[in-house]
Amino acid sequence: MNIVTPFPSININTANVYTETARRDNQLREVIPAPASSSASNTETKAQSDAEKAKLPGSSDGATYNATGKIADEKSVQQRDGNPENPEGTEQESEAIEKKESEQEELQLEQEQQQITELKARDTEVRIHEQAHASVGGQYAGSPSYEYQRGPDGTNYAVGGEVQIDVSEIPGDPQATIDKMQTVR
Repeated sequence: MNIVTPFPSININTANVYTETARRDNQLREVIPAPASSSASNTETKAQSDAEKAKLPGSSDGATYNATGKIADEKSVQQRDGNPENPEGTEQESEAIEKKESEQEELQLEQEQQQITELKARDTEVRIHEQAHASVGGQYAGSPSYEYQRGPDGTNYAVGGEVQIDVSEIPGDPQATIDKMQTVR
């Protein structure tokens, strides 16, 4: 069985009726002049070779920086510029820098481990505390909800929490309301 659906009879206008309007608008608009070529001023720098760039003061592309953003060692900068004072000393200095960096990494790892230990202890304390609220509140207490902090290891640790407690009165039964409030308290 063949099902043929007829196309709707809609007139599609293929003529561009807005051509005249667009042409008239373009003629009425202000003509923007072409930009004039400008000459380089004294403050602008011209293209330079790498050797010329290295001679410029303040050019420290290859300098080694420490964690504070300062140049780590002057001798490596001087050596890069072509003025090595003591080639044997730079090797000792690089070893000293590597030693300092490894000490900093170890210190950072120790701080992260200490922070993780503190977060774990706080997580345990918060969970026990909120669970105590939930158990004492009995049927009037909701389940605990926690506030989390992400540790350096990427794990979320509970650092705060709360338990919602129903403190509404029981309509028509004042003694039941008193018993409920004593439980809540």
